[in-house]
Amino acid sequence: MVACGSHEPTTPAATTPSTPPAFRLVIHAGAGSTPRDLDADTRAAYVRSLEGVLRLGCRRLGEGASSVEAVREVVRAMEDDPLFNAGRGAVLTREGRHELDASIMRGRDHAGGAVASVTTIRNPIDAALAVMEHTPHVLLVGAGAEAFARERGLAIVDNTYFTTPSRRERWEARHHEEHGTVGAVALDRDGHLAAATSTGGLSDKSWGRVGDSPILGAGTYADDATCAVSATGTGEEFIRHAVARTIAARMELRGETVERAAEHLIRHTLRAGDGGVIALAHDGTIAMPYSTDSMFRGTCDADTLEVRIWEDREAPTGAPEPTPATPETATSEPTPATPEGAPTVFTRVSFDLRGMPHRGPHDVDPEMIRMRTELLMQNMRDAAGSPTPRLTYNPGVSVFRAEFYGPVRDALAQCRRAVREVAPPVDPAASPRTALREPRATPCAQIP
Repeated sequence: MVACGSHEPTTPAATTPSTPPAFRLVIHAGAGSTPRDLDADTRAAYVRSLEGVLRLGCRRLGEGASSVEAVREVVRAMEDDPLFNAGRGAVLTREGRHELDASIMRGRDHAGGAVASVTTIRNPIDAALAVMEHTPHVLLVGAGAEAFARERGLAIVDNTYFTTPSRRERWEARHHEEHGTVGAVALDRDGHLAAATSTGGLSDKSWGRVGDSPILGAGTYADDATCAVSATGTGEEFIRHAVARTIAARMELRGETVERAAEHLIRHTLRAGDGGVIALAHDGTIAMPYSTDSMFRGTCDADTLEVRIWEDREAPTGAPEPTPATPETATSEPTPATPEGAPTVFTRVSFDLRGMPHRGPHDVDPEMIRMRTELLMQNMRDAAGSPTPRLTYNPGVSVFRAEFYGPVRDALAQCRRAVREVAPPVDPAASPRTALREPRATPCAQIP
């Protein structure tokens, strides 16, 4: 969400490529009233963070990742960054808690998923993606969304995980209304678009207020024939005017360019100070209009990378990609403290499910894989002990992955115990067909 005011609309930053790019990524970290005399250290911190996230996303797109994978990873990294009002670093409600929203949408088939008013899901964007991929629904809310996330094995944390000292201090002072959103839109090598948005919402909010970020068509939209959009602003206004979908509709029905359509919504439909959008057309054209004092935003492709806060491009810092945040436990209980001086590491193991039972020589039974995967997840939770592992499953390649965190000895022990429970060694006397039915596990190893 965004701080409002009676400001003149800012000229949108838009680019039209001379030749369509192989891939492109656009991100934002909220529109608002960032003062131009922002201290140099804070300004540099924001620029470094945005540059790093852009490098992550464009590297993944360059490697062939889908637009959905790219926006999910980028938004997830921003949720893990305490600078932004999404995930860790989210603003607090009137009751001094955090309520988070997120959504994601795929342009090729208009599939989408969202969660709202969640309080313990470490990365709401992961839950939104799971809603899209594993349910017939679009939006799950509150306790139901969190129960679903637990069933999917997503990381669950105590609500205090999202609190940072600076957010708590400003909340206690009650003198500054805070807003903010993070979002990403991407065009992949196959020409597909996707959009994702995540937020901690409006500071000091009450009554379970939800803005536009988890609403497809308002704060997030993607359509391969037109554009992908992620919005940041006064959520109620973006909902009333279905801003994200209307931009795409103007392109489709009026034949407008993405710049003209996005500018019309920000300059003429919404009020001055209501916010901004990032929009990426199917031909790689970008629009980033906003009507506030500032909007944290950036874009990259195979050849270029730039970050802006106000009109002018920020000087590059050469920031690296963000380091993955420490996985939290998949339980609401606090993570046991690491003994003082003990090194902490990630340990990962992957289970290859491509050897599951077949209906025929070349026909893998998807229902059997699904059932087997659910069993593996349950066995993994039972086997791991504490802390509970982070669990992911990629049905496209039938690979199930678990990550452990803790002192080297403990993390490796948990990983090896899980392997014994889930993928015991195949009996050498077993038939080749039986052996093919067993999941294959990679060796447990420390991740640098």
